[in-house]
Amino acid sequence: MKLSLFLNHPTLTIIRFLDLLFSYFFSDADASFTRQANFKLMGHKITQTAVRDEFICALYCLRYCSCQSFNLSKQSHDQYTCELNKATDKQFPGDLIFMADDDITYYTMAF
Repeated sequence: MKLSLFLNHPTLTIIRFLDLLFSYFFSDADASFTRQANFKLMGHKITQTAVRDEFICALYCLRYCSCQSFNLSKQSHDQYTCELNKATDKQFPGDLIFMADDDITYYTMAF
C-alpha cells in the first residue's frame, strides 16, 4: 500500500503508527517485553494507574527511568490496573507469585 494513500487519511495514519508501535513492543520475534500470564511481581511497585490496555502500560513503563517491569490486572472490558515495578523477577525470583486469577499478567523488559 502506498504511503500517499495514508496521507489522505490521518486517522488511518495514526492507527497504523500505533499498530507498528504495538508490534515492535509485543512481537514474539523481537519483543521489548516478555509476558507471563497468571504471575505478579510483589513488593517492588513504583506507582499504579488505570489504563485502557497493555500497550499504554508499557509506554508508561518506558517513560519511567526506574521501571523495569509491570503487572497488569484486568478490571473490566476496557479497564486495567497498571503497576510499574522497579525490579524484575530475575533480580527477585522469590517475589514472582503465581496468581490463580487469569486477569493478571506480569511483563518484564527484554534487554
